[in-house]
Amino acid sequence: PPPAGQPIDTVRVRIQAGASGTGTASASPVAVARSLWAAEGAAGFLRGTAPPLLATGPRNAIGFAVQAEVARRCQSRLLEWRPGTAPETARLTAACAGGVCAGLAQCLVIVPADRIKVQQQINSRAGTSSSEPVLECAARLLRSHGLVGGLLAGGTATAMRQAPSAAIYFGAYHALLPRLRERLGRGGGAGAPL
Repeated sequence: PPPAGQPIDTVRVRIQAGASGTGTASASPVAVARSLWAAEGAAGFLRGTAPPLLATGPRNAIGFAVQAEVARRCQSRLLEWRPGTAPETARLTAACAGGVCAGLAQCLVIVPADRIKVQQQINSRAGTSSSEPVLECAARLLRSHGLVGGLLAGGTATAMRQAPSAAIYFGAYHALLPRLRERLGRGGGAGAPL
């Protein structure tokens, strides 16, 4: 989530991990927030903010680069294989296919960042008074659980979320972009800046 959503994300993670301070995963969000405030103050709500922030640039770079390249190749192949395909249909199909690939590629950054974020959010349960630094947390996960069970745990579920959501995101963007340009009175090709 964006940093503005971090406090409620920390509460959500604590509930899901059963680390609410009451020892149960069935505690209400208000009870978890009160317990967190009492034990850790405002800083407790911001645990795990660094990993998603550090991952934002690489995640977006990977996503937009992969989507553009896959969409370009897919659109040309689609028009080649099915010559009667309307250009708009080919463009939107290619945008969605590129989005699926972009979402999967983004998992290379999202999964480890999310795993570290969650570890930082629940670490106080082990008696720590501050968040474990990002690199120390990553090293600990690798040492104790290996790559797949450590940094990449939850990768399949993340991929199942990212692929369709990126397809919808890029498909909607490419469907709305011509209409938005038209309303703003700007022409230009599919690759022209808004």
